[in-house]
Amino acid sequence: MAKTTYHGSCYCKAVRYSAEIDFETTPTGRCNCTSCRKRRWWSAQIVPEDFHLEAGEDHVLKIKTGGGSLLHLCPSCGVLVFSTMDKQDWNDGPRVSISVSSLDDLDVETLLAAPTVYYDGLHDNWWNAPDEVRHL
Repeated sequence: MAKTTYHGSCYCKAVRYSAEIDFETTPTGRCNCTSCRKRRWWSAQIVPEDFHLEAGEDHVLKIKTGGGSLLHLCPSCGVLVFSTMDKQDWNDGPRVSISVSSLDDLDVETLLAAPTVYYDGLHDNWWNAPDEVRHL
């Protein structure tokens, strides 16, 4: 399947973007670290060239994490829309990690059919799945 252009936004629509994603080959990711669990973060990672911030660049709040990511959230409605990862050793280069729940036109069937990878961020064991994933 070819990449499809999806559109996403925060709850109040102040931050909007489009992204080209092939959900047959691009896995969604879930992590068990404390931060991801509390946010119920479910993401899809794409190369920066496939991500286009269409509105809210001056509005979005950027928060640095200890892991080298930069979280982008709307300060008006509190939705974490996407994060950026600039580490060259992470997934073979920089990535934009999109919250799949912020995609406005992604149908549930496509999301559920997409492959999912699990990260054991809780134990800083990023390249392996945790023993338990049912809660993610």
